[in-house]
Amino acid sequence: MRRLGGIRMATIATAAERAKASGKALDWKGVFPANPTPVRADGRINEEALRAIFEDNLSHGVDGFWVAGSTGEGPVMSELQRETTARIAGETISGRGLSIMHVGAVSTESAAKGARAAKKSGCDAICCVPPFFFRGDDQMTIDHYKRVADAADGIPFFVYNLPQLTQVEFTPELMEKVIDAVPTVIGLKHSAPMFMYIKAFADLGLKCFSGNGALPLPALTMGAVGTVDAPLSLAPWL
Repeated sequence: MRRLGGIRMATIATAAERAKASGKALDWKGVFPANPTPVRADGRINEEALRAIFEDNLSHGVDGFWVAGSTGEGPVMSELQRETTARIAGETISGRGLSIMHVGAVSTESAAKGARAAKKSGCDAICCVPPFFFRGDDQMTIDHYKRVADAADGIPFFVYNLPQLTQVEFTPELMEKVIDAVPTVIGLKHSAPMFMYIKAFADLGLKCFSGNGALPLPALTMGAVGTVDAPLSLAPWL
């Protein structure tokens, strides 16, 4: 039994334990916390604290992690911070859950470096925002993703649909162009206001995670495979 605030709670099996018991492999579905990234006063990643977050969430049965996303402050990390975060994620999560490492950065070259680090560190997939400082056309976004996907050397790629911060919205039409051009794209985190797009993304065969943790059931009924959100890391037992 696990104790929380004086309340005794049954320990939930980890994603890996549930997968072993059911005879099923880990899969891209379920609860994926978007965890914070602890940083020391000198700017170094607090490795012990980051491992502790992963361990705590895994002990409560989460299925995977969305690492270094907006909650994890990935887009403003230095390349060294991002490489360290990817290494800790690979070392701690591998085989026990699935890690989706966000590698988006201001420049394509920096994002590609992050993708190589994610692959080297044993992360299970990458995710990436589109170019978000200088806004271009659809082809610019696709070319950016091609280079990042090539650097990731074959591991799955998730698009990050967050137009509130990136100024680029992935509509079903744009996502169709992306998956035609980048074969490793298998899904996305949909955090845009157009909730109805979830069904369209599912119809394209994409593994769509809802970025709205307050509406998991409506998202699932529309074809989402699970939820990615920050509060899931703070209260994974919910």
